[in-house]
Amino acid sequence: MSTPGFNLDADDYDISEVLEGSHQIEVPDYQREYAWGKDQWGELWDDIYALTIDRENHFIGSIVVIKRRGGNIKKFELVDGQQRLTTISIILCAIRDRFKEEKEYEELAGFVEEFLEIQSRTTGEDYQKIKLNQFHNPDYKKVLDGDTDLLDDSEIGAAYEYYRDKLSSQDAEKVQEIYDELIHSITLVQIECGSEISAFRLFESLNDKGLDLGSVDLVKNRLFMEANENANIDEERVKNLWEEIIAVIRPELSQNYRFFTHYFMSISCPQATDN
Repeated sequence: MSTPGFNLDADDYDISEVLEGSHQIEVPDYQREYAWGKDQWGELWDDIYALTIDRENHFIGSIVVIKRRGGNIKKFELVDGQQRLTTISIILCAIRDRFKEEKEYEELAGFVEEFLEIQSRTTGEDYQKIKLNQFHNPDYKKVLDGDTDLLDDSEIGAAYEYYRDKLSSQDAEKVQEIYDELIHSITLVQIECGSEISAFRLFESLNDKGLDLGSVDLVKNRLFMEANENANIDEERVKNLWEEIIAVIRPELSQNYRFFTHYFMSISCPQATDN
């Protein structure tokens, strides 16, 4: 489906269709960090587990991507949807590791692995199917590689342990049911934007419709859209400066939006002229 005015295409897919193929889905460094916690993990687990009982499809919303060219592999830049896709891939890692514990299910572990990595057709080199930003990818890579004993104290590690605990109480046959329903019955809409400006406009439109977009995301979106539209602004420098700001405030603040709230409250505003 093509949407006039936004230069984008949208189609519905199940998880297997999103993760198959030879492209990498990359979270740019300027995106916010992985932030899901137990409430979101539990809700997604309940939704997936329910599918093993009622056998219905479950729609989890949309993701927004921009196609990128160059390099040894095709890439989609993930503009929106990293929380869901990252969590789903962590569940797949936990399922893979659970299958490895059962000799008769070792082959299935290999099938799961195919959703987690891709191979360059030109160099034969292996790449992550989903690559997170610089702040979370090191721990995420440890989960992908099965080196979970080396995990730092992070949201990525906590998410993996949460789902490993959930799966440890299930027998192997039930884990296979969970896997089948996850990749075939969880559906989403993938919105592919033809350019960054289309993605920024879509993001603003979603906010106008009252969807819950974070204030930090909206500040970032407005800055990047202005930089993209103005030929006199160095867009790459804007992105680099954003990354530097987030890198500095991330360790100091549990909620990054407070920094921007305090900043805007502190800057001087033009005073009204007395008549």
